[in-house]
Amino acid sequence: MNSNKKIGRYAGALFLFALIPYVIGQVGILESLLYVPNYLQKIIEVRLLIGVGILLKWISLTAMIAFAILVFPILRSFGNKLTIGYLSLRFIEFGMLILGSTKLLSLVSLSKQYMSCEESAHDYIEVEADTLLIEWEWIGFVYMFIFALHCFVFYYLMYKSNLVLRLISIFGLISSV
Repeated sequence: MNSNKKIGRYAGALFLFALIPYVIGQVGILESLLYVPNYLQKIIEVRLLIGVGILLKWISLTAMIAFAILVFPILRSFGNKLTIGYLSLRFIEFGMLILGSTKLLSLVSLSKQYMSCEESAHDYIEVEADTLLIEWEWIGFVYMFIFALHCFVFYYLMYKSNLVLRLISIFGLISSV
């Protein structure tokens, strides 16, 4: 039981380490930079900040995967198929966020083209940039569905295992729905 307690502490630290950079990168940096008028002209000016926001999200993603791998041996004894499903959903989540990040990096490249091309091509580049931004948003919507699904599985396993207070597990189940 002592090793499970140690794993639990590491998992808790990883959970916080995943949460904080994600919120700073996504909400604090990326969303505040992308939803402004004439964003194509401004992206080139703040490309370093966009890179920092993406880097923070990637740090968060690494911690999320490490968390899932760390708790996998403990949760497996309470539902092997569900635990494999949980881990699989975490890897799908990882892939979704990497895909979304590449869309944003493409937006930075498109912004460079926008600033250096003739004015007659601006409309085409704006349409392409709007499409990339919409794709990024849709990836975010699908990500939220996968996030809710893996949260539901995780909190169900927490409820079944009795590793945390039942009230916390029930609150997590309700929140994920």
